Amino acid sequence: NDSIGIVCGFVVVGYLLAKAGKPQEAAVILAGAAQQAKAMNHLLEAMEQGLLDEGKRLLEASLSPDELAGLTAQGERMGIHELADFALKALEEMGDKG
Repeated sequence: NDSIGIVCGFVVVGYLLAKAGKPQEAAVILAGAAQQAKAMNHLLEAMEQGLLDEGKRLLEASLSPDELAGLTAQGERMGIHELADFALKALEEMGDKG
């Protein structure tokens, strides 16, 4: 399923953004990815789940609980296309500053 592949891609992008010091963007993307997987009744593969869990640990170390909760809610509200646009914009901004 293409949508499942896209969701898995979001997990990777969110994790990389968290590692790159972009916790706000990462929080939105990781939350959106988790919500999309849940909506599709898709269990993430072990590697993807590991990246999601590690990304969340990085976010918890970088963001206040309130900030993380707000960003998580934002990501969970996004549809798959909106989430794709958000992820692309975050990657483009990272590339522009890189």
